[in-house]
Amino acid sequence: MRVFGLISLLLGGLIIVFLATKQLGLLSRPANTTQPINQASTIQTKANLDAIAKKLNVYYIETGKYPTNLNELEPDSQDFSVFTYQLCSSDKSIIRLGSTTMVLTNGNAVLDDAGGC
Repeated sequence: MRVFGLISLLLGGLIIVFLATKQLGLLSRPANTTQPINQASTIQTKANLDAIAKKLNVYYIETGKYPTNLNELEPDSQDFSVFTYQLCSSDKSIIRLGSTTMVLTNGNAVLDDAGGC
């Protein structure tokens, strides 16, 4: 009799574990992992552009114009060589990182896919 009680307890535990893993999706096929990686990369790109845009806007507020190149900004741990910078006029500049473009005008930064001077 004890053996049947132990077997039924073990079987009940296995059923609970199976249902829990099925509910949590642990037995399903792995999901597409490239989409979250691409989203994270896009978010990182936008954050990097935003950080440079803030530095450029501080420079604009202090001097009344945008710098002619990124080397005029105060150096820190950020690598400016990965950015493409274009000065359109004293109150407008464009910065690119990969395919993402940010347009800065009069101290305001806006993401713009078709940005140009």
